[in-house]
Amino acid sequence: HSHPVQAMQQVGSRNALSLVSASSDGRLCVWSMAMLREPQDLLDLKYDRSRREVAITALTFPGQSTNSLYVGAEDGAVCQVVIHGAKEGVVDVFDGHDGPVSGLHMHPSADAVSSPCSSPDALGNLALSSSFDWSVKLWSVKNHRLPVLSFDTFEGYVLDARWHPVHPAVFAAVDAEGYVHLWDLSQSFDAPAMRTESPHQRGLALNHCAWSGDGQKLATCDSAGAVSVYSVDPKLAQPRGEDVMAFQDRVRQLQPVIPRASVGGRY
Repeated sequence: HSHPVQAMQQVGSRNALSLVSASSDGRLCVWSMAMLREPQDLLDLKYDRSRREVAITALTFPGQSTNSLYVGAEDGAVCQVVIHGAKEGVVDVFDGHDGPVSGLHMHPSADAVSSPCSSPDALGNLALSSSFDWSVKLWSVKNHRLPVLSFDTFEGYVLDARWHPVHPAVFAAVDAEGYVHLWDLSQSFDAPAMRTESPHQRGLALNHCAWSGDGQKLATCDSAGAVSVYSVDPKLAQPRGEDVMAFQDRVRQLQPVIPRASVGGRY
């Protein structure tokens, strides 16, 4: 890389691990964990029509895939990317944000059935994106090029959003105002189930969040370098079957969000 690295993710199996990194000039590098001196593969992403570089800001891989991924960009786009194949590079573009994409996460049911209540077929194509436009978008990437839900209750830049590893309808989001937002989509699409302020100091941006494997802890990091760990209601690790089924039914009925600026261009 010759530009700042904005995102990376480890992919593959235990015996064949790779690290994929992405920089702001649109370059993807695939590294072997056994040899990090130089990348195994390089791919420079450009938009098909303009040949403009995709200024990558986030990335996520669906399920066990090591070849197909989604990247978020500085211009607000989400792109599907193929690393190897007859048509490598950007193969699809999803338009929905007014500002840079700060976080991107595919639903964990694409990895495995993390809960006996969840259905990979119903939920595995869902993705969350967070953005500087004060919103989180929900995408059904195999069905629509526009978001199917927009969560617009935030009061500042949203810097990350992550699905819960066990409860298929729950996700966390953190913002530049120092708040953690916990959403339970089996209960409401309109408002978070919980919103709490960082315990350290008001106004410190929370840059990232990550769940523990059992989903009972949530870690956040802030702009002053502090990491906070929150305990979460244990009920989240044991979702009720009827709530999850209701959420899956609602997801199947979701349709693309009509752009607010449909007469004047983008969102």
